[in-house]
Amino acid sequence: IPVIPKIALPKLKKLYVLDTNVLMHDSSALLRFQEHDIFIPLMVLHELDNNKKGMEDSAFNSRETTRFLGKLKQAMKRNVPNWKLKDGLALKYAEGVKSNMGRIFIETEAEARIAARMETIDGSMKADTLILNAVQMLMENRSKEYSAIILVTKDLNMSFVALSRNILEEDYKID
Repeated sequence: IPVIPKIALPKLKKLYVLDTNVLMHDSSALLRFQEHDIFIPLMVLHELDNNKKGMEDSAFNSRETTRFLGKLKQAMKRNVPNWKLKDGLALKYAEGVKSNMGRIFIETEAEARIAARMETIDGSMKADTLILNAVQMLMENRSKEYSAIILVTKDLNMSFVALSRNILEEDYKID
């Protein structure tokens, strides 16, 4: 009987959608997903902006996350001709980072409008709802690009709502 060699299928990246509380908890969270890609909904940026004042750790982490994204944006502009935000922020251009890291994608206004029009059971447009809608929009439009699209949150109630919508979710743990 001839031996048929196994063909290794390419391992697809995962796309991790980060909730605001992850970045407020750990400003280095953007560097903890290795070769996988990260997606940041616009609502997360708004919430970081609203929480950057003060001396608490969460305010410090909000400021640090924003600074990191700003530096990475500048590095992209320097290193990639005709770079556009829709192309993502390649983590390989961040200071002291390995070259095999993924990209950070920030939700576009067009994507945010699509997500905002998604129907919800309570009809609310709270921050959590908009973030969950962003995940669902990604599941509908980009699921072929990734082996999984996963919401990462430290909010237990949000994780239950995610599960009720058949959204994969994980708690964020540094270790």
